[in-house]
Amino acid sequence: MPVPPPKKMVPNLVTYHRLQQYPIHTPTPAGTKPAPRTQVSAMDRIISYPTPTPGTTFIDDTGKYSTPHIHTEDSGASGNSSPTSTNNPRRPFPAVPSKMRTSGKRASQKNSSASKKRATMDELSTAAPADVLASPFGTSPFSDGSNKLAPSKKEASRRSPKSSSKSRTSSSKSSSSKKARSSPPPNEKDAKSHEMELTPPVRSRPSSAATTPRQKLLLLSCGGTITQRADLASGSKMVHNAIQAVHLLEQVDISASWTTKSICKKSGPEMKASSVFKLRDVILSEKSVTGIVVILGTDSLAEVAFFLDYLLHTHVTVPVVLTGAFKPSDIPGFDGVANLRNAGLVALSPEAASLGVLVLENNTIHCARYVYKHDSQRVGGFRSTCGPIGFVRSQKCVYNYTALPPLSFVVPVSLSAPSFEELRVVIWMMALNPYLPEIMMADVDGLVVVGQGTGSISTTMVELLQSYTDTIPIAITTSSVQGNNYDDYVYKGSLEKYESLGFAVSAYAGLSPSNARIVLMLRLCLRL
Repeated sequence: MPVPPPKKMVPNLVTYHRLQQYPIHTPTPAGTKPAPRTQVSAMDRIISYPTPTPGTTFIDDTGKYSTPHIHTEDSGASGNSSPTSTNNPRRPFPAVPSKMRTSGKRASQKNSSASKKRATMDELSTAAPADVLASPFGTSPFSDGSNKLAPSKKEASRRSPKSSSKSRTSSSKSSSSKKARSSPPPNEKDAKSHEMELTPPVRSRPSSAATTPRQKLLLLSCGGTITQRADLASGSKMVHNAIQAVHLLEQVDISASWTTKSICKKSGPEMKASSVFKLRDVILSEKSVTGIVVILGTDSLAEVAFFLDYLLHTHVTVPVVLTGAFKPSDIPGFDGVANLRNAGLVALSPEAASLGVLVLENNTIHCARYVYKHDSQRVGGFRSTCGPIGFVRSQKCVYNYTALPPLSFVVPVSLSAPSFEELRVVIWMMALNPYLPEIMMADVDGLVVVGQGTGSISTTMVELLQSYTDTIPIAITTSSVQGNNYDDYVYKGSLEKYESLGFAVSAYAGLSPSNARIVLMLRLCLRL
């Protein structure tokens, strides 16, 4: 059965590359093994392949020569022509006359990119043996009869005067354009404009120091463990106020200006109400600060924070943060510097201004009305009955909630320390077989009874205390850390039972014994 002739093709540069990828194989005669397919080398892709003609000699991978059948428009009628060799054509290297080389913009771009590779090809062809390059028909496979490959672009431009003139004009244009881009301007005026074209103008931004004023913080020192250290002479006694607040601030890295003032030099148990009133007066007198930090002893820190919160309620618009230390400065693990630094961050946060007095300890932010000292020794010993109000994380203040219920009453600024300190209010705790000396009741201005559980008091004590409710206020609170001092849902009538006898219960719900005492004393001063 005769093999149909291949389809007609219009040979061009694109067709050549397609032939390189998908070469056309002639039918292999019976009994012969086809030659293996090999990849097209980079050298084959560089050469511009002209229109092949019948009888052109090809070099195959084995070094032998064969004349494959190439169907053209003239040979289509004559049918297939048998090859001169049984080997299939592989990687053809035809003669490439200079006049048949592809011209145009696209070809010039390809030839320019391959000019460097042609020099390597010339070296390879010069070093090739003559018997490989010679034709089996006695003629050279190249059109000029030499053993060199097709002439390069420079050689072709030398041979043809027209192309050389064109190349000269194009090269002169390209060189002039390069000089125009790279040459500097002739004068200074052009140089400035030249720089402005190459480099975009950079707008100067005002510094933050010029636009934003430096924030101011006020540090008020009341003493406490944060300023203590061991006595080097005795080795056991603690020296109070051995470290000044200025020395602590040297280790605090906050971008704010600090101002220090000393209120008192007392430990936590020695704090008095007069010192708290002095704190109030100093805080209210400062109008140009961003925030206020107070350092004091941790033993009375929660009580002072609660008292100061009532005194400053609705009178101050800047954050007020109290902090201290659980360990002295010369003990490993001293937490004073870290607490002081974080307290400064809280005092600089705008959210803290509407949260009243705050307590900062161990990266935790507590609200003054809910904080209490849970552990007497361990760092992080402060907790809040409803959880902390926020934390300091990665030098940022993160708040869990930013709103608080209002206080039950407002303390006027006119309230003085003597009127408060002259009051005698006692805290009395209920226990097994409680005992209350009647002589004491005649010498007190008020009494806070700490009941068990939900403020439960024995019947004997209720009958005894009922006789004093007409002369002095008696408040009932609970010994539990959390929870109310009554439960009118489970124990019906428990609230009415105590309040009908003259005890104050609902006004002190949720307060600790020490905080209930402060509220009772403030009510006595204000005659509420």
